[in-house]
Amino acid sequence: MVVESLLGASTALSVLGAYFGYKSQKYQNKAQQEQARINFENSILATAEEQNAILQNEADIRNYNMTVSAGGESFEASLDENQRTAGRDISASQTSLALNQDATKRTIRSLRDSTRMARTASLIQMGGAALEGSGSIYAYRENKRLLASKSSKFTPKVGN
Repeated sequence: MVVESLLGASTALSVLGAYFGYKSQKYQNKAQQEQARINFENSILATAEEQNAILQNEADIRNYNMTVSAGGESFEASLDENQRTAGRDISASQTSLALNQDATKRTIRSLRDSTRMARTASLIQMGGAALEGSGSIYAYRENKRLLASKSSKFTPKVGN
C-alpha cells in the first residue's frame, strides 16, 4: 500500500510539474507580448517626434532662406528641393514605422503560437506522466499478485 501511494504521489507531482511549466510559459509569453506592444507604442511616439523635427528643420531652413535671399528662380528651386527632401524623410519614417508595426504583429503572433504549443506539450506530458504512473501501479500490483499466488521453486540454502 505504501509503494502504491508513493507511485501515485510521484505521478501527481509529475502531472503538476507539467501543468505549472505550461502556466509559467504562458505568463512569460504574455509579458513578452505586452512588452512588444509597449515598444511599438514607443516607436510611434519616436516616429512622431522625428517627423516633427524634420518638418521644423524644413521650416527653419525655409525661413532662413527667405530672410537671407533676394528671391529669384534659384531661391524657389532651393525651397522646392528642401520640401522634397523633407517629404522623402517623412516617407522613410512612415515606412520604418509600418515595418516596425508588422514586426511587432509577427512577434505577438509568434508568442501566441508558442503559448498554444506549450499548452499542447504540457497536456501531452501530463498524459504521459499519468499513463506511466498508472502503468507502474498496475505492474506493481500484478507482480505482487503473481508472487503471492506462486511459490518459488528456488529455495535458498541457508547455512551448512
